[in-house]
Amino acid sequence: MIGGSFIRNDFQYPKAIGSDYAGNDNGPQYNPFENRTVVRTRSLLYRHRIPVLTYSQMAAITFQNGPTHLREISTLLEIIVETFQFLSSYALCSIYMKFIGQHLAQFATHYQNVIVSNRLWILISLAPVYVMCSIPAFNALSLIGIILQLTAIIIAYQFHVTVDLPDMSSIETENNPFLAFPLAFVLFEGFTSVIPLENRMQHPKHSVYIMPSCIVVLAAVYTTLGFLGFWKYGESVKPFLVLNFSLNSSTAQVSNILATASVLCTYPMQFNISFHAFWESLKPSRTDRSFEICLRLTLLVGMMQLSNNAIC
Repeated sequence: MIGGSFIRNDFQYPKAIGSDYAGNDNGPQYNPFENRTVVRTRSLLYRHRIPVLTYSQMAAITFQNGPTHLREISTLLEIIVETFQFLSSYALCSIYMKFIGQHLAQFATHYQNVIVSNRLWILISLAPVYVMCSIPAFNALSLIGIILQLTAIIIAYQFHVTVDLPDMSSIETENNPFLAFPLAFVLFEGFTSVIPLENRMQHPKHSVYIMPSCIVVLAAVYTTLGFLGFWKYGESVKPFLVLNFSLNSSTAQVSNILATASVLCTYPMQFNISFHAFWESLKPSRTDRSFEICLRLTLLVGMMQLSNNAIC
């Protein structure tokens, strides 16, 4: 899907651009002009934290190499995919920001007996979120976030959601959407988990198998966790399951801290999906660093406002 004849081989894979191949016996040899092009491309990718090809570009390339009647709509398809990626990523980042704010409020209430509006804590969370989004190594951060998230889930399974479960007959499923709520995160977490893998793959065709496998595993984990959470806490269950845990328990504290840190680490990956979609439409006219910072802050403030109005 990526290996079209019009795309030079060394630009198909980020790993190739991420290494100095000029003068390297293990890679292709470039003339001085080609070497400068590769170096500049690598610098731009590092600065703007974007993959070589986005999903929308991959879709467009697929249609461009397809039947004649499909080539005409390749540009339209790229715009549609990019738009939906932006909207979904923007909405998820808003939920993540509310998640961080509510956890900060929970810790402040428990340790300092400080009770203030969640809106204030969401505003406070804007600072660490911006710092994390400014770190260019978001692939590494995403990997760390996945590890932290899995650890938090294991602790939640072992010490909380599977302990002292009530009788199964106490579960009431009528008109309760919570059992399906975890599925809302499956696709987005799938992207967060798979993008770092795909950026390092030497055989992009393998992503056809990796993405569905990742989604299936995440669906099983989150659906089971959501079901057990509703089984134990019933109608009082909160959208973010770890918020149900009492911080009087050390395992609950560890699980909450790991969950919050995980969201902070995976936030840059999700944020840069929406940022890149927006940046592409503005890049031809403005490329200076100050404008980029202002754009990031504007998007984050908008996410903060949306998170204040989120239903979860």
